[in-house]
Amino acid sequence: VEHSDDNVEFRTILEEVSISNSTEYISYQTKDTEAYFGANYYRVKEFYRDGTFAYSEVRTVEFTLDLSEIVVYPNPATDRLNVLVKEHEGRAATISINNVLGQKMAEQQFDELPGDAINFSVSDFQAGVYSITIDFEGKKSVTKLFVVSKL
Repeated sequence: VEHSDDNVEFRTILEEVSISNSTEYISYQTKDTEAYFGANYYRVKEFYRDGTFAYSEVRTVEFTLDLSEIVVYPNPATDRLNVLVKEHEGRAATISINNVLGQKMAEQQFDELPGDAINFSVSDFQAGVYSITIDFEGKKSVTKLFVVSKL
């Protein structure tokens, strides 16, 4: 099984030996743990005994980001803001916080996101609404809003 994120350059993600010499339909399964957000392209490269091979039709699979997998707490925040992205542990990402004017207030870059909460200090922020954006590997970004409260 081969995978591509651009439908041009493919890389092998699974090699499987045939379980039968039959010409009947046989089903194989695998899970791509490194799929990209958005369009992913897959094809099967089938090898024959005489050394030749053939490609299957390319299949496109769309992966979207589930916002419920990203938790921002507490909201409202006073001193610290936590971001939990456990389902995306190990992915490269940049997390940035902007005020309502679009000014960047904080940013952290990760080669690999941790499985535990990521902390931001918001103690110097004025009371108001802010956005936190998580840019995954330059491919997909998610923005959530939160409030900083100064009581």
